[in-house]
Amino acid sequence: MEQFRSDAFLRQAQEAFQTHPEQAETSESDAVILDAAWRKSQETETDKIDIESFHQVFGKDRVEKDRRHAASLHKMFEHQLNHPQTGELVRMGRILEAIMIEQVELNEWLGPNVNTQQTTDFDDYQNGVDFVAEFQENKASRYVGFAVDATHGSKQTMKNKLSRLRAKLTKGEMGHVDYFRSRDGRVEGRLNFLPKVVVQVDKKLLVEIARLWVSGKQKELAEHPVKNLIQQEILLQLRAQVSYAQALVRQDKPNAEQILERLQDELLAFEARLPKEQPTFSETEKAFLLRVQQHVERIFDESMVEQAVRWEEKFKQQQRNQRAKMHDKQKQENRD
Repeated sequence: MEQFRSDAFLRQAQEAFQTHPEQAETSESDAVILDAAWRKSQETETDKIDIESFHQVFGKDRVEKDRRHAASLHKMFEHQLNHPQTGELVRMGRILEAIMIEQVELNEWLGPNVNTQQTTDFDDYQNGVDFVAEFQENKASRYVGFAVDATHGSKQTMKNKLSRLRAKLTKGEMGHVDYFRSRDGRVEGRLNFLPKVVVQVDKKLLVEIARLWVSGKQKELAEHPVKNLIQQEILLQLRAQVSYAQALVRQDKPNAEQILERLQDELLAFEARLPKEQPTFSETEKAFLLRVQQHVERIFDESMVEQAVRWEEKFKQQQRNQRAKMHDKQKQENRD
């Protein structure tokens, strides 16, 4: 059934591009593969937490207010999706998110006994958490929030996400999800002090794994080196955040000791999940990890502690200005 559905996604994409042969030298060009993967990502997005199911937890008024806010933010997402300069990056991010959510569970990309849970649109757009990974260990659960970013060319998007995370740590905050429900239903409500990481791959690598994904080649995905690359990305970020939290403790920042303890616990637990043998990487993969390491270390350098707060305020003002412009545009369209 999986192979049939995968073939159908490819056929649909190939047919869509038959009238535009200039976009592809073969029927399985990058554009065709990404289009097929986009279609599949939309049809497999079925496990999101339903914000409407939290009326009894938080009250109907609050839930409805947040639902309306998420709908407003979704319009901004659709604007980016349809914009020629940002549309491809948005689609690639969603494709990578869908692949990761599936592969973490099917092929243990983050190790054994890991469940994934897509967040509500509110937590996706407002809190920047695409999905939560639930690690089952010794009858207990650990939770890590994931923000997924597929880039090609500019690294600015990942820099922005990591800089916002750094600013939160500086202010004594960590990632959080307002509307969470674990698979077994034992955890429900707000998830606080959530370690958060940003996963990034470039376009070439994304197309490579997307081709396997839309073709239903699970064995190849289970053995693909992207699994080890993502694990190393997470490890680099957790280590950098621990070092940054140690600097926060030395400067007596709010909640610094609690943040450090939480990150150290998660780092030790994640290291224990990794294979004992160091994975072998190609020269291209080594270069990619070196760039990630340098990028992460610059973001979480101790000297950035004070600058982080100023950066966050500037970013929030830019967001307010963008929302105001969209609101004015919508009002003008309604008048017309």
